[in-house]
Amino acid sequence: MRVNPLHSVGARLSLALLLVVAGSLALVYLVVIPSLQSRLIEGKIAQLRRERTTLIRRYHEDVGSGLVFVDDAASIVNARVALYRIFSQKPAFTISPIQDSSGYRLSTDIQRDPIALRSAATRAYQHGTVERGGTHYAEVAFPAPDGYTIFVSAPLGDTLGAVGVARERLLIAGGIALALALAVGYFAAWLFAGRIRRLERAAERIASGRFDDPIVDRGHDEIGELARNSIGRAASSSPTPRTSCGRRSSRSAASSS
Repeated sequence: MRVNPLHSVGARLSLALLLVVAGSLALVYLVVIPSLQSRLIEGKIAQLRRERTTLIRRYHEDVGSGLVFVDDAASIVNARVALYRIFSQKPAFTISPIQDSSGYRLSTDIQRDPIALRSAATRAYQHGTVERGGTHYAEVAFPAPDGYTIFVSAPLGDTLGAVGVARERLLIAGGIALALALAVGYFAAWLFAGRIRRLERAAERIASGRFDDPIVDRGHDEIGELARNSIGRAASSSPTPRTSCGRRSSRSAASSS
């Protein structure tokens, strides 16, 4: 009887192995990629935070010497730096950038930046990530000694790009692993099914009364045990020479009488 290939042992075992590997890869993807992205972003923010003392010291030096602080600070942290002043507190708290290392005259894109607003309102260090114009940024803001707010913003393009590369490589490796799992599973199932087919043919021979072809399976698993048990049952069921001779003698005696 021909078995549908989709219902064969090979197909089912391959599918089971494929599902196990795919589930493992999906779990790794869902755990590792977000964790990697979070760690890289936190590392970027921590890098900006470590420059806070340096920037405050440079702020004192530049203000005292009449230099433009934001340009000097931007060269230190390799990021955009802006200096805010509180514009009004009533009816709504608003701030306005008075210096911006990006060179934008009005700096409208950071006019109401949430990180800078929180820092100016609380007079405390704040950090976070924002998106402007389709680009993600890591930002820190902290108060300057004279009441202004220092704001630092660094694009996360390189960081997110590294995450994208890791995601792409994980997907490629996952695809290769799935293909190998499918091939190995089908090959193992093919060997397994071959042993079952040999045992099936041997059972058909025994059922038809043929005991001359032994059942050979050297495996130490359930199939091997079944084959050895079948050999024992076949041996106990096969006619022995002595029994055959006895039957012939009985028939001869009956004929002579």
